[in-house]
Amino acid sequence: LMALELGSKDFFKGLERAAAAVAALHQARVLDVRARPLSAWITRLREMREWLPAVLPSCRPALEPLVDTLLAQAAQLGPQPAAIFHGDLHLQNFFLDDQAVALIDLDNVRCGSPWQDVGSFIASLLARGLHLGASRPLIDEMVVAFVDSYRQHVPWYVTPQELNWFVAAALINERVYRCVTRLKHDRLDLVHDLVAQAAQISTQTVTEIG
Repeated sequence: LMALELGSKDFFKGLERAAAAVAALHQARVLDVRARPLSAWITRLREMREWLPAVLPSCRPALEPLVDTLLAQAAQLGPQPAAIFHGDLHLQNFFLDDQAVALIDLDNVRCGSPWQDVGSFIASLLARGLHLGASRPLIDEMVVAFVDSYRQHVPWYVTPQELNWFVAAALINERVYRCVTRLKHDRLDLVHDLVAQAAQISTQTVTEIG
């Protein structure tokens, strides 16, 4: 999916099929899969609150209150369905073959809340859009296309508040972390923007983030 032009007609078609593939995985019946509970995300947020300012002190004023907010919001999250989820969703892990979409790189498959996958993938779209300088309306349109297609293929509903929490947490736990540790060109410059994006999303509705 990464090979398609961001925002193109083919990209949006692929995005909708990708959402359907994720929904199918989330409803698969697989035995003996290790769990990754919500507590793992919370622990990771606490670790990032300590680690990131030590690496980039300029992040401290924005990051610390954001993580504190997310930790408080975590206590308000409602019951979530248990599902098999991919654990590392981003554009490169969707393989397109004509009309079919396959998920690859399944090393991190776990059992837990499917919102972990949905939030993680939306965070990856936001980060990709920021990196390429895509407009905010286009980024929002991509998020809407994925979320709408996903919702059409699952029997459960994620509230805006729950989805926002997982997107914001994934931006910090995954996208910011990778920008710092993977040392790719220009990615470090995105850290402050990603933290700001996470802070904004933590107070918005799903229609405002996509």
